[in-house]
Amino acid sequence: FPHLCYFLEMHDASVEEVLLAQHPELVAAKQHFCRRGGLSAVLASGLFITLCEAAPKALLFELLYRRTVRLPALNDEAALKSELFEPLAQVRDEAVEGHVEGHWWLQSRALALIAAGLSGHCFAVVDDFLDV
Repeated sequence: FPHLCYFLEMHDASVEEVLLAQHPELVAAKQHFCRRGGLSAVLASGLFITLCEAAPKALLFELLYRRTVRLPALNDEAALKSELFEPLAQVRDEAVEGHVEGHWWLQSRALALIAAGLSGHCFAVVDDFLDV
């Protein structure tokens, strides 16, 4: 199921080679998903699920989710990131570093970006706004 995920087991070097070529960031985590006697799934996004042989519910949930939800194309995701997510994160970081009074998400630049997301894409992601 290369469009959804790859299943890995310890002795499947051909799948491992293809997978690590597509997701080089996973090389450091290889010991977590390439285990003796275990089955792991690596989703097309690079997210990996281990212990599929013992607890398949997480994998079943992810596969069902991907069957029912249409994820954005990579170029759409990159455009959203550069158009909305990164500028909003920059507003947040500048407000936190500059110790701006009031909530950063109520600044005019932040509100304009949130409004643009809602208007143009029917959603907005506002993150790191709670004092934890």
